[in-house]
Amino acid sequence: MTVSKLKMKEKFSPWFISGIKDNKYYIKILIDSCSGLEITFADGTPDTKKERNQVKLKFGLVESYRFCDEHSRLELYKKLSSDPESGFLNGNLYFEVKNSEYIRWLHKSSSGITEEFDLRHYILMDGR
Repeated sequence: MTVSKLKMKEKFSPWFISGIKDNKYYIKILIDSCSGLEITFADGTPDTKKERNQVKLKFGLVESYRFCDEHSRLELYKKLSSDPESGFLNGNLYFEVKNSEYIRWLHKSSSGITEEFDLRHYILMDGR
C-alpha cells in the first residue's frame, strides 16, 4: 500500500531557515521562474523602509505551492495551535509537514505519478 493511501495524521515539525533568527520577517518577494521558486524574506515591516536584513530561500523546481492570506487558513491555525511539538504557540512560523494531506492530494490529483518523486511539504508563514 502506498503512502498516499494511508490515513496518517499530519506532523508539523519546526523548520529553521538559516539567517532568520526570529519571527519578525515577512515575505517580500516570491519569484516562480524556470529556475525554480525563490522567496525573499525581509525583517521589519513592509510599511517601513527600514529593512536591515534579507534572506533568500531557493527551492529549485517545485511541483506545487500555494500562497494564501491567513484568513483562508484558519483550520491550519487550529491544527498548529493544538500541536505543542510544532512550536507555533512559541512563535515558530516555519514547518516541515510529514504525512502531508497536501502531498496526498497531489498524488491523487496526478493519478499517482508524483509518488515517484521525493516531495516535501513546507509551511512558511509571514511574521508581520
